Amino acid sequence: MSFMAIDPGLQATGYAIWDQHYVPMICGVLSGPKGPDWMKRVDVIALAVRDLVRRYSVTSILCEQMELFGTSMSRMAWSTGDLQRTVFLCGMIHGMTVKRVTKFDLVPPRTWKGQLPKSVTIRRVTKALGAKTCRELNIQTHAWDAVGMGLWKMGRIS
Repeated sequence: MSFMAIDPGLQATGYAIWDQHYVPMICGVLSGPKGPDWMKRVDVIALAVRDLVRRYSVTSILCEQMELFGTSMSRMAWSTGDLQRTVFLCGMIHGMTVKRVTKFDLVPPRTWKGQLPKSVTIRRVTKALGAKTCRELNIQTHAWDAVGMGLWKMGRIS
């Protein structure tokens, strides 16, 4: 029995998987083929998550839920369809894992980290796990947010 935290993204999706411990047993970043076929990227990422769920007996998923902030950048993401595509990715991940996962929770960034930059998340995760453990896990890019969400869920960071 384990749980997975996911930071979804079309270019890269971060994940972290825990069993009974406060340190993730594995974390990483999933991506699909580059190019205009975003549906192919969604398929590749969702299938990879499904495979991780099977391999690590994941029974619970905590997935970041996209939200629209009132900034020019987020309005641009909405008008270009990037937010809708990422929401579609979350739906595909849910659909691919629904038979194995008994709990699939969505958490908006404002709930677990607010509008803080990734550098703050990295500092919080490093403080909670220790620099040596973070190096051993080889946490990269979007996996930092996935690890941060999991630690938030366990009450290890606020």
